[in-house]
Amino acid sequence: MTKRPEEIALMAESGQLLADVFGYLNQMSLIGMSTMQVNDLVDHLIVNELKARPASKGQYGYAYALNSSRNHVVCHGVPSATEILQSGDIVNFDITLEKNGYGRSPLVAIVDGLTRSRYLPNGGVRIKLSSRPEARAVRT
Repeated sequence: MTKRPEEIALMAESGQLLADVFGYLNQMSLIGMSTMQVNDLVDHLIVNELKARPASKGQYGYAYALNSSRNHVVCHGVPSATEILQSGDIVNFDITLEKNGYGRSPLVAIVDGLTRSRYLPNGGVRIKLSSRPEARAVRT
């Protein structure tokens, strides 16, 4: 399927907004927050600040703005008020966003800001949490 330049521009806008969401998360210390709190922050940011729609919310009855998979959960975990993020956790946040009829999933991955970044096959973002400020995730 070929896209017109206007459609490509709308897709690029959605992609930039999604990058802004991950940039926002990257600036925060998520340690001590529940995965539900992260979900609520992301939902608020997408809806109220970016004037977009969390694309996964409402799809097949799914009630959340993101999937959060912590440590042993491979993918598509559900946010929880009792799942508290701790230093050393590896967390995959899978977030999709739609604006002007065009949705985006992340094409970048963030993993362990101390060592390397790598692309994940499911399109999610994996972050290794650390209480050390220099260990923040980096965007590639």
